[in-house]
Amino acid sequence: MSLDRVKLWPVFFICFFFFMTLPIFLPKFRIDVFVSLFVIACYKLSLFECLSLVILTGFLYDLFAPQAHLGATSFIFSLSLLLIYQQKKRFFKDNLSTFPIMSFYFSITSSFFRIFFYERELFRQIDLNWIFSDFMLMSFADSVFGFAVFILPLILFKGRSKPGSEYFLRET
Repeated sequence: MSLDRVKLWPVFFICFFFFMTLPIFLPKFRIDVFVSLFVIACYKLSLFECLSLVILTGFLYDLFAPQAHLGATSFIFSLSLLLIYQQKKRFFKDNLSTFPIMSFYFSITSSFFRIFFYERELFRQIDLNWIFSDFMLMSFADSVFGFAVFILPLILFKGRSKPGSEYFLRET
C-alpha cells in the first residue's frame, strides 16, 4: 500500500462531499474530514503547496462555520501542518500504519491549537472527560475516518503490495 497511488483531486472532492454531508447525519460528531487530504498532501506536495492547500481549505471551513473566525482555522491548520510536515521523514509512506498515525497527530495538534486560539472559554471547563472525548476520541475518529475512506478501499480493491516493493527492480 502506497500513498503514491492516491490522487489529490479525488481525495479533495471526497473530503468535500463528507464535509457537506456528515453534519447532516451526525450533527454532534465533529470530524475534520480534510485531515486525510492534508496527510496525503504532505507526502505528495512541497511545503509551500501543502500550506496553500491548507489555507484554502481552512477558509472553506470558516466559510461554512457558524462562528465568525475567518482565517483562524487556516492559521491553526497551517501551524499543525508545519509540525507534521517535518515528521514525514520518520514515517514511511508505504507503511499501513503511517496514514492513521499521521492523521491522529495532525488532528490532535490542530485540536490543541484550536483551544488556544478561539476556544479560550474552555480553559475553565477542561476536565478528564473533555480531554478523552474531544481531544483523544475525536482525533482517533479522524484517523479512523481517513483509514476507512481512503486506505481500506485501496487494500480491498487493489491488493496490498509488500512494504518497500516499489523501491526494488523486478527481474524479468
